[in-house]
Amino acid sequence: METPDDLIYERVRGELIDKCRKRYAGADHVWLCLHEEAPLSNRASVAECAGLLHRHVPRTHGFEAIYLTYTGSMDECDDVKVFCLVGDPAWTTRRQTTRRNRL
Repeated sequence: METPDDLIYERVRGELIDKCRKRYAGADHVWLCLHEEAPLSNRASVAECAGLLHRHVPRTHGFEAIYLTYTGSMDECDDVKVFCLVGDPAWTTRRQTTRRNRL
């Protein structure tokens, strides 16, 4: 019997495969962001899903970066959480240098 997490993974994986089959033109940088709509998910279950998805990204995907996001539960402050599947994950933690930061 499939668990809800298995069903979520299969749905998101299907979206990933569908988007990777398409070709996108007219942009300098093409990123893909898949958002998991599962209000009862938590960081551990989405991290497991992201790990599985990372291993199944087609080699000919054509994206500079691929991210999986979800909105955390109230216990997780209702913030959008980001998992990097392909590309540079540093943008999620890199602090932008502004005049205010340098003072």
